[in-house]
Amino acid sequence: MLRHTMITSLMALAFISSISACSSKSDKAQAMSTTPAPAPEPNPGANSETVMLDIQLLKQSDESPLINKSVKVKRNGEDAEILRTTDAEGKANFGTVKTGSYIATIYLTEGEDPIVYNFSVFFANIVKIRVGTETTNPTDPVLVSASINECTMAQGQTSCVVNINWSVLNAPNAGIRYRMLGQTETQRICLSGSPCQISANEGTYEVFLHVDGNNANSALLASKTVSITKESSTGGGSEPVVVSAQLIPCAIAQGQGSCVVNINWNVLNAPNAGIRYRVVGQSQSYRICLNGSPCQIPAGPGQYEVGLMEDADNPNSRMLESTRVDIH
Repeated sequence: MLRHTMITSLMALAFISSISACSSKSDKAQAMSTTPAPAPEPNPGANSETVMLDIQLLKQSDESPLINKSVKVKRNGEDAEILRTTDAEGKANFGTVKTGSYIATIYLTEGEDPIVYNFSVFFANIVKIRVGTETTNPTDPVLVSASINECTMAQGQTSCVVNINWSVLNAPNAGIRYRMLGQTETQRICLSGSPCQISANEGTYEVFLHVDGNNANSALLASKTVSITKESSTGGGSEPVVVSAQLIPCAIAQGQGSCVVNINWNVLNAPNAGIRYRVVGQSQSYRICLNGSPCQIPAGPGQYEVGLMEDADNPNSRMLESTRVDIH
């Protein structure tokens, strides 16, 4: 018997919320997540996971890159620091890092005090920091942790319990909402960081962590797609198992009309598994690859839904993982 196991290196993007950005001058930093819509959230063992981390510095006024600026990153609770310099796109690559909370120290002008920016990273992504003259609210919501322990229905049962644990700072009304995949309305199940449980029947569910759990239209801090399946009657381990999945977004360079989104993934027990994607708001999806081969999406500006399907040739087959990505 093999229980359905979700990915250890998720397709979800970084959930980033600023605590504050400080400078002796008027410059302030404000962070924007590259994933405003469904993106998988951290595994229960998130503190031991590793992801790729990139930081991009942009001028808040016109989105132009800040080039040749020094950025130093340090994980909270650790002494080691990584120093990088931004390139022609304003990006600095910090390689593979542990998930968790970080401090970025940004040196804009020699001789002036640096900007200090606090953020959390749970998934591989580009952390965008926009620098301008606007004051950052020091009480912005901050996602500290989020995890979902999934379940598999035993033989003879019609449901099982999905456990959700999470913590958010500066958001007293934050809460969890969920819905069956394909439905439009979500249900609220808990508020204020208390452990949550969903008594789930067989099917695929979307789970959302909102700044205001009472308001389905409030800002989204994290999201996850969960598939609930029945235990195999033969115990032969035939259920699809997502071994790994990683989506690497991109930013369109000045003068270009598109950039390439890279997707790497591996699924067991699903020979026809593959990636499908569509532009958000459109009904038709497109298959781009099968059988765990690396995938690429040449993407123009817009928001895309990317799904890892049990049968990529069938857009109605079971979705094993999904996420959204903004390209601009």
